[in-house]
Amino acid sequence: MTAASGRTWWWIPAVVGAFLLLLAAAGATQPLTIDAAAPSLPSGGPFALLGAISGRLWAFVGLVALYGISETLFGNWAILYLRGEQRLPAREAGLALTAFWAMVTLGRLAVAMTTVRFPPRLIYRALPVLLLAAFLAVPHAATPGSAIAAFGLAGLACSAFLPLSVGFAEEQFPRLAELMAGELIAAYMFGYGIASFAVGPLVDSGAMRLSAIYSWASVVAAVMIVMAFLLTRPRRA
Repeated sequence: MTAASGRTWWWIPAVVGAFLLLLAAAGATQPLTIDAAAPSLPSGGPFALLGAISGRLWAFVGLVALYGISETLFGNWAILYLRGEQRLPAREAGLALTAFWAMVTLGRLAVAMTTVRFPPRLIYRALPVLLLAAFLAVPHAATPGSAIAAFGLAGLACSAFLPLSVGFAEEQFPRLAELMAGELIAAYMFGYGIASFAVGPLVDSGAMRLSAIYSWASVVAAVMIVMAFLLTRPRRA
């Protein structure tokens, strides 16, 4: 927080705004093409559309919802957990959360550069494994160094999972590609809402501590490992 205080705070939104303008300018130079031969969405109303959505697509929706729960547990509850249960100072707790979001950003950039040499399928399957390790490590993060390392690992695990999920879903369901991004983002927000509003009552009522919630969330990561493997298996023609 100290980096953004004082009279020099203004340069942070200025740099971010300039970067976004550069991205917009670069995107404006790219032509948009439409494949006229691509099949359109099924006609016949919403029931016909629901009939076209297979169980495999709903599995992608469920997987992304689980990811939304996982990311939110780290991103929204880190400070309360580290300050309230691990009794870490505010500065060290903030550094751990900063490590999480920094690794989310750096991890996405790294995956974007490494998918040229490494199959995206292997990266996609590896990320939930890292997520499982992070959920098991966070309850034992009792020192500033271990907290920063554990939440940094969590950020790396969360980094590219959502973009890769959208990519794999659109690849496997080209007829519904127009809907994929919106549906999966909605699933992500659904998971975000669950982790945001369900954890508080559990902790306030004394039913569970945040450390226990992180430990139990490893089950979510284990389910994600299985689902990511099954959804990225080569499909028979």
